[in-house]
Amino acid sequence: MKRISKSAIKYRRVTSSIYLIIPILTLLGLFVATFFTPENVDFYLYLSIGGVGLLTLIYIGYYIIAEPILTYKYLRYQIENGELIVEQGIFTRKRHVAPLFRIQNIDVSEGPIMRKFGLSGITFSTASEKLYIPELEKEEAVALRQMVREIIRNSKRGSSV
Repeated sequence: MKRISKSAIKYRRVTSSIYLIIPILTLLGLFVATFFTPENVDFYLYLSIGGVGLLTLIYIGYYIIAEPILTYKYLRYQIENGELIVEQGIFTRKRHVAPLFRIQNIDVSEGPIMRKFGLSGITFSTASEKLYIPELEKEEAVALRQMVREIIRNSKRGSSV
C-alpha cells in the first residue's frame, strides 16, 4: 500500500501551529491581567494561566509532534482488483473500499499552505460516500486521478460491448 507524502508531516505541523494563536493570545492576556488585578484574585488568575498553559502543552505534544507522524504512518491507499482501498486511523483503524466503477466524481484540491509544500488532496465520490486521500504530491494526485479515470473508461467500454 502507498503512503501519503513525507511533506505531509511538515504541512500538518504548520497548519496545527496556526491554531496555537488562540491559546497564546489567551496566555498573554492572562499575564497582562496579573498586573491589574487585586492580590486576592491572583490565585485564580495563576490557576487559569496554569490550565491554559497545560492545555497548550498537551495540544503541542499531540497535534504538532505526534499526530502528523502517526497520520503519515497509518494513512495508506491502493488500487487493487478494480477497487480503491483507503486505510486510516490512529486509534481506530478504518478500511474503506470503493469499487472503481461506482466512482462518479474525482476532485483534486489544494489550499494555499498545501500549494507551498507541493501537496494536493484527492476526493473520490460515489453515490454513497466520499473517500479523501490528503496530502499527496501534486503530480501523484494528478497521475492517480488520470489512472482511475482510464480504468473507469476502459471498464465502461468493455461492459457495453
